[in-house]
Amino acid sequence: MSVLSILLLTFLAPTNSTRAARLLEVLYEWKDIEFAFPSPYAREVLIKTRAYIPGNSFPIDVDAWLQGEDQVFVTIPRAKPGVPSTLNTVVTSENGKPLLLPYPDWSWHREGDCDGITSVFRVQIDQCGRLWVVDSGTVNIFATVRKRICQPQLLVFNLKNKKLLLRYRIPDSVLEPHSLLTTVVADVLDVNGRCREAFAYIADVTGYGLIVVDAHREKSWRVVSNYFYAYPLHGHFELNNEEFDLMDGVIGLALSPPQNDKKDKTLYFHSLASVRESWVSAALLRNESNFPDFSNAVADKFFVSQGTRAGQSAPSAMNAEGSALFFSVMTKNSLNCWNPKLPYNENNIVEVDRDDITFQFASGLKVIRDRSGVEWVWALTCRFQNIMVEKVNKEEVNYRILMAPVAELVKGTSCAAQRSSSYATPSNPIAHKTRYR
Repeated sequence: MSVLSILLLTFLAPTNSTRAARLLEVLYEWKDIEFAFPSPYAREVLIKTRAYIPGNSFPIDVDAWLQGEDQVFVTIPRAKPGVPSTLNTVVTSENGKPLLLPYPDWSWHREGDCDGITSVFRVQIDQCGRLWVVDSGTVNIFATVRKRICQPQLLVFNLKNKKLLLRYRIPDSVLEPHSLLTTVVADVLDVNGRCREAFAYIADVTGYGLIVVDAHREKSWRVVSNYFYAYPLHGHFELNNEEFDLMDGVIGLALSPPQNDKKDKTLYFHSLASVRESWVSAALLRNESNFPDFSNAVADKFFVSQGTRAGQSAPSAMNAEGSALFFSVMTKNSLNCWNPKLPYNENNIVEVDRDDITFQFASGLKVIRDRSGVEWVWALTCRFQNIMVEKVNKEEVNYRILMAPVAELVKGTSCAAQRSSSYATPSNPIAHKTRYR
């Protein structure tokens, strides 16, 4: 049965639920991650060589291709030793258990092979049927000194045939010594053409910057802004009875649809250690001359919200209409949305779903359109707070992929698309001189 068929059966089934009921449904879940090894013998060999250490793999991101042959992608960064594969698709075993199958195949996932794939946090599928992968090249991030064993790279695959379309190794000239590339957003300018004019915006979560890659011309430059940094007062996390400190910077990236006047897009972004949203024109980012030598010359073109959300957030995603920017509030185990036409504050931030068991620490979030044109929110939750304090209980479900129709989530809220109105940039922006806290 296809993923789309499962989705339709789940949400078309008779129910007595109301808006107060949970809308996000679990599609896959794991107590511990297991891979689709070629054979039991191959699994044992990898365990003996410590290329696979059971219990050390945890998922971060999800994306799905529902336009042709259904493919659900899950990333497993090599944050700890013994992760056999960092980029995978979900397959089902004979007993119905979800397994992870390396993508494109096992040969790409030999640790230390810099012509393969080293460590992936997040991916994105574009409108042209391509998978964009940012490979951090960095392993063992929990070690006292984490190790970059390969040059960070941007990979683009054709989802129809698994063919590698682009490998761009990101040069040291746009990196910091402590850079960690975690999130990628693709900006395709000629969707109705040949899909050649495309850019990638890549978050450097610990280097506190953004890397822009011109995929067609194979060039890159670094963008700097004060808003890419961690906000010091929000680097302490108290989540589901666990506490830890993490001063991570820019991590959540979401691109708006084109605006009617200039056909430009807006990139929304926020740091993990923050409670504010920021945004900037994508056209500004695509102009390399705006950022000579890591210059902050266009600082006044970056904006930050005056208002705040109730807690920290990691990924974000926007619907095709531009009326709903989705994100989680980790302290509430909730999925929320905000309409960019309204000021960013708690009065205009809508909680669309919440679950204290299944929605702990959403680390992956996407809005995905299926072949019938219906948009779905997909989320991956990983209880990262337990990973940080080394209290993962393998006797209970720790990792989940959840989904819900966008239309059901935003029904009756300010995030519902108004067909008669066009997308516009956010109201009441606060310019760069605003002091954040």
